[in-house]
Amino acid sequence: MIYQIKPDNKAFAAAVDIENGKVARFAIGEAINEKSIDEAIVKAIKFCKKNRRKGNIKDKCQLYAKNAEIIKKT
Repeated sequence: MIYQIKPDNKAFAAAVDIENGKVARFAIGEAINEKSIDEAIVKAIKFCKKNRRKGNIKDKCQLYAKNAEIIKKT
């Protein structure tokens, strides 16, 4: 499913390593249909951090979207 059409109380976080001007590696975290938007944000960041460690990503996890609001643009 595409993020935009998923139920609210959702958040999307990512950590992106850039090398030579291109995406080299990335990790994401997503939480959907949580009890609150705050809970969704916490879970998305937590899942991103877990995936970041697995992938040895240097960039820190940042919130990119909460519900329909884009927080960070790349």
